[in-house]
Amino acid sequence: MKKFTERERKAMYAEAIEKWGGPAQCRMAQEECGELIVAINQWDRQRIVAEEVIDEVADVTIMAGQLRELFRTKDFDPVGDRVESKLKRLRAILDGAEKTYARFIAVGMQVLMPDNETWCTVAKVETYEGLVFVDYVEGGCSKRRPDERILVREVPSA
Repeated sequence: MKKFTERERKAMYAEAIEKWGGPAQCRMAQEECGELIVAINQWDRQRIVAEEVIDEVADVTIMAGQLRELFRTKDFDPVGDRVESKLKRLRAILDGAEKTYARFIAVGMQVLMPDNETWCTVAKVETYEGLVFVDYVEGGCSKRRPDERILVREVPSA
């Protein structure tokens, strides 16, 4: 079976948007996402087979392609750019970094480290592509842990 090229897929997505309209395709994407959610839940409870989940993943993938075309301009692909950014973040996390839940981390703030046992004081803050890296002071001496430099969460407000 011949596979469609990326160019052919984009043309079909654009044709579908032209035929049924952007708002209708957005609603269809919502419907397909809902069906995928239901299928995953049923599969998790062993009520359906994986093939049914695969069908729903395919439907959502097609609708996601149409949504990407809906937001694309001649010179700008914001969805593609966002995907690349999120893949870079995923790569960093897979390479040992942990996502921070704190939106604002400041020098002097008390933070809970990834081991969920050690409280430390932030000594220096650096950001890179949405990740927060810190130097911290623990027990009076400065430390840098390159393999676990991302904070998991800040101290809850009292």
